[in-house]
Amino acid sequence: MKKQFKISFVFLAILAIISCESYVEDINIDPNNFTDAPGSLVIGQAMLTASKISESQAARYAGIFTDQFSGCDRQFISYENYNVIAGDFDDTWTDIFASGIGQAKYVQEKASTDGDIVLEGVAQIMEALLTGEAAALFGNVPFTEAANATEFPNPTYDNQLQVLEGVQQILDQAIVKVENTTVSNGYGSSIYVQNSATWREIAFSLKARYYLIAKEYENAALAAANGISAPEGDLLTYHSATDFQENMFWQFIVEQRAGYLGICNDPLLVQLLDGTKPRLLETP
Repeated sequence: MKKQFKISFVFLAILAIISCESYVEDINIDPNNFTDAPGSLVIGQAMLTASKISESQAARYAGIFTDQFSGCDRQFISYENYNVIAGDFDDTWTDIFASGIGQAKYVQEKASTDGDIVLEGVAQIMEALLTGEAAALFGNVPFTEAANATEFPNPTYDNQLQVLEGVQQILDQAIVKVENTTVSNGYGSSIYVQNSATWREIAFSLKARYYLIAKEYENAALAAANGISAPEGDLLTYHSATDFQENMFWQFIVEQRAGYLGICNDPLLVQLLDGTKPRLLETP
């Protein structure tokens, strides 16, 4: 009788253990913490980052430093006087390298595996754009070791001209892949205005931009001739009057930080526009 009792007890104990394991199985798996995603969804992150660089803090700094407008209040008075510290640019670097270039590289890997040549080319254009802007804004930046924190936690900084040369090579590779695909039909939907813009023309215009920065003027002219050919073919971020869809300059200057940016110190651009300072080059 005791033997039978012991066997029954052991059986019940094993059953309880199995039941408990079943109850807590997969309990530490977070269904909202994605470990993988298709490249067609992730490419939007790189595009949004490119738009943010054009309209957010990086653009505000550049506008102040090139005297397009003035920093008139709070910390922007310091920026107006070129008083900045490294930490002021942390957000911009995170945007460019982690949220932008890192995502563009990920998409290229996924697109290559899936055989989606167009998506791979679009992702290369995004990588080139963000890398080119990083070099234009900061000079020497990580390139050959960029966006690979596992292998290169402290990436080396490449020479600005070498980075711009690398950008040209990426764009050349992309042009062949995107051919004449339009932005609206080639993964640009919802992020960009649905016009007649093609990725090929955009890539050539980017080539012209970065050739200009490198002072390769003949190459810039040749690239520009194949670039964006009409206003309706421009790459434009989609904006509307809906909250949080407005242009980020508008959100900052009107809705969030009124008075921080303005013309308090009579910036050069205003003088050129109102004629108080003559232009060295006549432009319409």
